[in-house]
Amino acid sequence: MGFWEPVRLVDVTNKAWCFPNLGGIRLNPGFAIGNGHVQGRSQIGGKAQNSSQWQSHYYVYPLLYWMEILTDFLCASSRPPSTLPMTGIDPLGRIQRPPRSSTPRSRCSRTRIATAARAADCVAATAKLPIDQMFWCAGCNGGMYPLNGHVAAHVTPIQASRLVAERMLYKMHREAR
Repeated sequence: MGFWEPVRLVDVTNKAWCFPNLGGIRLNPGFAIGNGHVQGRSQIGGKAQNSSQWQSHYYVYPLLYWMEILTDFLCASSRPPSTLPMTGIDPLGRIQRPPRSSTPRSRCSRTRIATAARAADCVAATAKLPIDQMFWCAGCNGGMYPLNGHVAAHVTPIQASRLVAERMLYKMHREAR
């Protein structure tokens, strides 16, 4: 017997310290971090483009275990719920530009050649599957770097929030979480 168990969940919001998946609960941490949605005009390369800032939260969410629907299965997740990691408490999750001492991978992914290669990954992702060797690309959503909630090329809220969710999963994989 096989079943699909929704155990992990990433939610993305443009409001700092807001948790949409928990009924829209808003926390007040007592300090001003995580500036929320900043959608505006910026001059990059001579063209005006929208940019935005997002917060993301990763949930361990063993719904079937909580509801005791599948109690006899060994594969059902029984891990306690958690909401970590959150970009609101990540000091690097709030900066728009990565520091100069960032990793060589992130520096290489910002070159003009790497940026142009994103178009090939977008075409491949649209046709069938993205190109595995282009790990710094997120299909047509944009680039994986910088690993934060700032989306420099905000096309639609769906594209921007998907990119931020992909970045969070990519960052967690790099940190072996």
